Amino acid sequence: MMFEYFGYELEVPDHKIKDYTERFKVLAQDDLPEELYILRESIFTIMELIEMAPNLLDESKYYEEFTNALAMKEALFNNKVLHNA
Repeated sequence: MMFEYFGYELEVPDHKIKDYTERFKVLAQDDLPEELYILRESIFTIMELIEMAPNLLDESKYYEEFTNALAMKEALFNNKVLHNA
C-alpha cells in the first residue's frame, strides 16, 4: 500500500499490514483499553516526530519505524479500534 506523507511516497508492504491486522484482532475482541491507548500513543508519537522533522525519513531506521507505525495504524483501522478509547 502506498502512502504519501510530508512529500515522501512511502510503500508499506501489504503483508505487514495484514500481519498487524491479525495480531491486533485481540484488541477488537477483548476489553483492553489501556493497551490500546498505549499502542495508539506510540504510533502517533512516531508520526508527530516525523511531522516535526520529515528529513528523518532519509535515514533507514526512521523510515522503517515510520512505515511500521503506518502499518499498525492501518491495522487498528481495519480492526475498527483506531478511534476507540
